Amino acid sequence: MKCLYPIADHPVYRFSMPVIDSSMYLIAAGSSCLIVDPCVSKEAEDLLRELGIRESLILLTHEHYDHISGVNRLRELLPCRVVCSKRCGERIKDPRKNTAAYFAALIAQRLEAEQAVLQEYLDVEYACRADQTYTGEWNLRWQDLNLFLRETPGHSPGSQIIEVEKHWYFTGDTLIPGLDVITRLPGGSRKDFETVTRPYLRTIAPGSVLFPGHGAETVLSEGPDT
Repeated sequence: MKCLYPIADHPVYRFSMPVIDSSMYLIAAGSSCLIVDPCVSKEAEDLLRELGIRESLILLTHEHYDHISGVNRLRELLPCRVVCSKRCGERIKDPRKNTAAYFAALIAQRLEAEQAVLQEYLDVEYACRADQTYTGEWNLRWQDLNLFLRETPGHSPGSQIIEVEKHWYFTGDTLIPGLDVITRLPGGSRKDFETVTRPYLRTIAPGSVLFPGHGAETVLSEGPDT
């Protein structure tokens, strides 16, 4: 667990799936929390109990298994409302479309020690559900924060970026600083990325704080690569 840049007065904690380093973010406010891209994490569960969290809003940046694998576990622990794009909501219900069915193949490409760690997260039949979906873009309020959700297809059909108060951005795998977006996975589209998503990325102002789907958070020094 690591406490990151705060959002307004709210601390932000990061957890990750080992080896793959897929990021889960938790923002606490009183007895409520906002969770982005949950993974299964005992450390996160301990923090929820420590903070006295009684309910959670869960936002998914996209449908891939390593970014949704903790949804069902969180539903066992506390009342949750899961929100994502409509395409994401359709695809998380199918292990083939959410890539869980192919997770074993991913593990097989890793070193033996890494395979042993990832076996704990293996569930090739994993599926979950959304409680609310949208198409295009949507404004949402959580606690004292204004959230702007926008579909950003390219990496996957169901990708979205979560913009908080026009300054903090949860970018999933759509924008990972220093890396090119991957569009070659099933359902990915370079055309959608170039025509729909890249123009939006160009609007993110320098000085914004990015919380990507993999790796450390960062302050954007320049606009995204155009």
